[in-house]
Parts: sequence; structure tokens; C-alpha cells
Amino acid sequence: MTAEIPPPPHYRETRMRGLWALSGCADCGGTGEFLVTDDEDPDLRYPQPCDCLWCPEAELEARLEEEDDPARQAELRDELDRRDAEQAWQHIAEEIGPRHVGGRYWSGYSRRAYTVEDISISDPDDVVGPRWSITVRWDDGRVATHYTAWNPDRDEVLSPPPQPSAPAPPRPHGEDCPRCRSRFAVIRAAHRAGLL
Repeated sequence: MTAEIPPPPHYRETRMRGLWALSGCADCGGTGEFLVTDDEDPDLRYPQPCDCLWCPEAELEARLEEEDDPARQAELRDELDRRDAEQAWQHIAEEIGPRHVGGRYWSGYSRRAYTVEDISISDPDDVVGPRWSITVRWDDGRVATHYTAWNPDRDEVLSPPPQPSAPAPPRPHGEDCPRCRSRFAVIRAAHRAGLL
């Protein structure tokens, strides 16, 4: 079951992923955040989330608390889990960016080029959710593993990875495969499609 939960009337999507704000909010003007000043340094201003923010997950959690039917509670919990997993995978995909094993890239942060040797994603059944790391070989030959997210404003693709000459070996499937048994439907689907 996928519960499509539309935002309330007069709400619009904000720059913060998955959050909507009231269009005519007196505090934030519909942006979902407003600037506050530091008491010790009045010139220092930083954003604060507005009370008008709304997200579908909070709506699902409120419905779950109000629901008496155990079957419907299970559906709502499954939907919350699916949304959490989807957001986690979307976040990982954004942080990895266009990088693939074998590709050559420029790091604007380190100001040097590297080749990707491995991209690793942790066990998707981990209670804190999937995590990732990338192993690179810098042009000077040193190898490093890090978690630096792709920044499209400063990083660039120097050369894409070479295309494989033969199809990749099939992924293991069956009772012994933790991805086939994952409680997250998006992980099972990505695994069947060969993305994991």
C-alpha cells in the first residue's frame, strides 16, 4: 500500500526536501524558515525552522496514533518504513552523485584528481539505515576511503568509467541473501534490478 498524502490547502514545497510550508505564513512568508539573531552577536543570523512546516511522515505518524485497527496500523507502519528507506537511498544517491567505479573525477575540496576504486553501501538492514563510503586512488598513488559527498558546484567528472565488455554476474537470490529478505520493498526491488 502506498498512501498518497497531499499537503494541506495553501501549502507549497520548500527548498528543504520533503517539507511544505504555509504560503501566507506571517513568520516565514512561506519559505519554511526564518532568520534569528544571536544574543551575543547581533550581526550573526541563522535560519530557524518555522512552526508552519508540514511533512507526510508526520501526518502518517499522527494517523497511526489515532488508528485502532491493527491491520491498518501495520499498513501505516509499512508505509512509514518504505518512506524512510526511500529517503535514505535518495540521500545516498545524491551524496555519491555521478561517481562510478573506474571513473576519474576532480575533487574541488581536495583540489586534485582521483579514480574511484570502490563504492560501498552498508547492510541495508542495519537499524540506523544504509550508509556508504567511497575508496579512491589519488593521482599520487595513495588510496583513501572517505564519505565526502559529491558537490556539483565544485566537483567534476573528468572521464566516465569504461563500459563493461561482458554483463555483470548475477546477484545472489534466495533465502541466504539478506537483500532478498529485506523488510524494505525499495531495497528488494533495487536488488532485483541489479542496483545493489
